[in-house]
Amino acid sequence: MSPDGRLLAIASRRPVPFIGEPIGRIDLYDIASGKLVRRIDGAHKDTVHHVAFSSDGRLIASGTWEAGMNTLNNATKQLESMKDPDPVRVWDVATGRKIVSFEGPFPGVSNLAFHPTRPWLAASLGTITGQTKGPEFRIWDWHSSALLTTQGQFSSSAQHIAFSPDGRFVAMAGNNKGLLTADGIEIAEIIAA
Repeated sequence: MSPDGRLLAIASRRPVPFIGEPIGRIDLYDIASGKLVRRIDGAHKDTVHHVAFSSDGRLIASGTWEAGMNTLNNATKQLESMKDPDPVRVWDVATGRKIVSFEGPFPGVSNLAFHPTRPWLAASLGTITGQTKGPEFRIWDWHSSALLTTQGQFSSSAQHIAFSPDGRFVAMAGNNKGLLTADGIEIAEIIAA
């Protein structure tokens, strides 16, 4: 839901994808009327798993699983990858235009959060079956596209992430408890007992 309570974002996928065609989409509904205001079709190659509004409601971030899926090309009888090279993207809510995207490879996106005052986007990233890399989170400057920090190799899934209202803290929740402090671009992990 947008911060002003006006829009509801629904992450989904088209029901019947065609070979090689992006299937992920974001639907924005006006809560008062229930009407579809904007559809960002083809937002990702795979299903859009998570969305988050910026604190001013002008931007929306979307995330999918970097691993993607495979589809059968009926003409060649070959599997074609639907892997997304940039599984985290930021969109302009008013126009549906992509502002920036962040390239992988990294595990699937578990959750997204915008910093309340800085142009930062945090993503908690889960573990993909068959990969040895553990869960982690990243923070990017969406304005410059710079990766600010990566914290990772947690012992369990990083399923949720949120900035505190004043932006001084990043809270990440999963099976292990964690509170992370943001000071500039330095992030320090403090594991709760």
